Amino acid sequence: MIEGNIEIEEVDIALVGYLAGKTCFINKIINGSFEQTLITTGYDKFHKNWKLSNGKTIKLSLWDTPGNERFQTAAFTRVPISHGVIIMYDLTSERSFKNSLNWINEIREYKEDFPIILVGNMCDIKDYYSFKDEGKELAKKYNCHFYESSIKIGINIEEPINDLIEQILKYREENKDKDNIKNIKSDIKTKKSKYNKKKISVKENIKKESNKEINEIKNKNLPNKNLNERNFYSKIYSNYLSY
Repeated sequence: MIEGNIEIEEVDIALVGYLAGKTCFINKIINGSFEQTLITTGYDKFHKNWKLSNGKTIKLSLWDTPGNERFQTAAFTRVPISHGVIIMYDLTSERSFKNSLNWINEIREYKEDFPIILVGNMCDIKDYYSFKDEGKELAKKYNCHFYESSIKIGINIEEPINDLIEQILKYREENKDKDNIKNIKSDIKTKKSKYNKKKISVKENIKKESNKEINEIKNKNLPNKNLNERNFYSKIYSNYLSY
C-alpha cells in the first residue's frame, strides 16, 4: 500500500475463539476503550496505522470473526487471507479453552509454520478456576507464544499484537525467496500455457490448409506427368502429422 509517497507494509490478523472477548479486544486496540458488546455472528474488518518499536508504521487490519462454535467452519475462511492469527479464549471457561485447542489443530493442519499467538483473556477475574497453566502448556506444545490478558483493566493488549506482527514480518522476510520462486514458476506456467495455445492454433491452421490443398488435388484427376504436384501436397500433410 502507498500512502503519499511512502510505501506502507500491510499486515492482516484474524482473531478467532469461542466467547473470549475478541470484539472487545479489537475495540480496545482501535478506539482505546472497553465496552461490553454483543456476540459477533458475522465478519468485521478494522484498520489502524500501527507504529512499531523500531519507528516503522504499518497498515494493520484486524478481522473480527464469529465466536459461536457452529460458525467455526465459516470463521476459518478468514485464516488463509490473513498473515497471522490470535486465538483467544476465556481463562475461566473450560469450553472456551478446549475450543482454542481445536483452532490450533485446524490452523497447524492448514499450515505448519503459520504465525499464531494464544491469548487467555479475563485474567482480572479471580473467583473462578483459571486455565492459564493449560494455556501455557498448549502454547509450548504447538510452538506459539502465550499471553494472559484483561481487556477490562488493560493488561497485555498491545503486546500480543506487536509480538505477532514481528513474527509475521520475520516469516515474510524468510519466505521472500520462496515466494519469488513461486511467482517465477507461475509466470513460466502462464507463458507455457500461452505457447501451447499458440502451438495448437498453428497446428489447426496447418491441418486446415493441408486438408484444403489435399482436397483440391484429389478433385483434379491429375495425369501421371503431374505426380510431382501430388507428392508436394502429400509432403505437406505428412509434415502436419509429425508436428
